[in-house]
Amino acid sequence: LIKDAGLLAAYIVLDAHDDIFSIEAQGESGELKTETKKGSPAISEFELKAQTARAMFPSEYLDKITKGATGEESVTVSLKNDAPVKIEYSIQKAKLKYFLAPRIEN
Repeated sequence: LIKDAGLLAAYIVLDAHDDIFSIEAQGESGELKTETKKGSPAISEFELKAQTARAMFPSEYLDKITKGATGEESVTVSLKNDAPVKIEYSIQKAKLKYFLAPRIEN
C-alpha cells in the first residue's frame, strides 16, 4: 500500500483518529485514501492517546523502511502529530526499528 501511494505522490500522510488509521497520498496523477478501522483483521491493536495523530512523510523513505515487512508479520506504527514516526517489525530473529522525521508544513 505504501508503494502504491508512493507512485502517486512524493509524500504520504499517516492519520489516526476515531479508531481509524488512514494512509493518504495526493499527486498530479490521482489520489489515494485508505481507511482501516479498529477491529479489522489488518489491525491487531489500536491505541490512540490523543484525539488525533497526523503527520506527512516522504513516500520514498516509508517504502524503503517497510520493504522488509512481507505482510505476514506484525508491524507497529507509533504516530504523533508532526513528530517522527516509529515503525517496528521482526524478520525471523531480528527486530527492526526505524524512526522517520515528518515533513512539517507551515
